[in-house]
Amino acid sequence: MPKKATAQETALKSVRKMLASGKLKPGQQIIQDALASRLGVSRVPVREALKTLQAEGRVIHDPHRGYFVAELNAEDLSEIYHLRSILEDEAIRIGVPKATPADVVAIKGFHDEGLAAAAKGDVNQMATLNRKFHMAIYRLCNEERLITMIENLWDSLDAYRVLFLTDSSNRERTNDDHAQMIQAVKQKDVKESLKIQSAHREHALKTIKHLLSAFAQTD
Repeated sequence: MPKKATAQETALKSVRKMLASGKLKPGQQIIQDALASRLGVSRVPVREALKTLQAEGRVIHDPHRGYFVAELNAEDLSEIYHLRSILEDEAIRIGVPKATPADVVAIKGFHDEGLAAAAKGDVNQMATLNRKFHMAIYRLCNEERLITMIENLWDSLDAYRVLFLTDSSNRERTNDDHAQMIQAVKQKDVKESLKIQSAHREHALKTIKHLLSAFAQTD
């Protein structure tokens, strides 16, 4: 019989989803009582969940003002993308040569679902499927510690990824890149996979930096 999730685990999972979907936006103050009421739990599991997220760098705590969703600056963003490039490229080098026809079918399945979400204008769902698509490729390496480190880096960018995909041209570029990546993985072409992934990351980094600059000018 599966173990029932504790109130803290449930609260943590829910807040993670809110951060990923952009329901809690970068820089937004988190009112614990309101959040607890929204989640249908007491304040204690919410507080413990926020402490966990603070340790991960997802939220920050001001002793006098409370909790806020963490914001990234251009330097933070560049560092995260640099680390991603190192880890993701290693996962591709190890994993792509191991890709089976069944793996390619699974990866393409996430791509097809992402296309459907994009057609409906469901940005949050597309962001979720975008992550599943990439992680399905990285998981080909079967290196769990490597995957965990990649996922942790992706966690800090979830809210920005939703903003990135809000632009229709970015959605189209993402889908085009994914289609090319599927073919490269299918052919077990490591060099081409690395080339596509690098261009994919660089475009996202440039665009999100532009968004951060725009946010700074409106503050």
